[in-house]
Amino acid sequence: MSLFGCILAALCFNYFFAFPIFDLRVSVSRDIVLVIALSTTGLVMSCLVTRVWFQADYGIFYARRFLKETQAGRNLNYWALWAGYKV
Repeated sequence: MSLFGCILAALCFNYFFAFPIFDLRVSVSRDIVLVIALSTTGLVMSCLVTRVWFQADYGIFYARRFLKETQAGRNLNYWALWAGYKV
């Protein structure tokens, strides 16, 4: 999905902002470098966001497991319920 978004962003940049406007031809070599830089930045950001998403999901899984399986977790769970938090 992110690869599709990067390609679409590069094509939109080339079509709307690079000279000649409203054409997919590239007449200036600088625009080729810009399209490659835009695509690379998009892919790197996508990889970083995916990694953070998996780390957060992993942390939530083990936090729930800690709350269910340990005495300290049961105590925290009790106080969270007492304070009105849904656990």
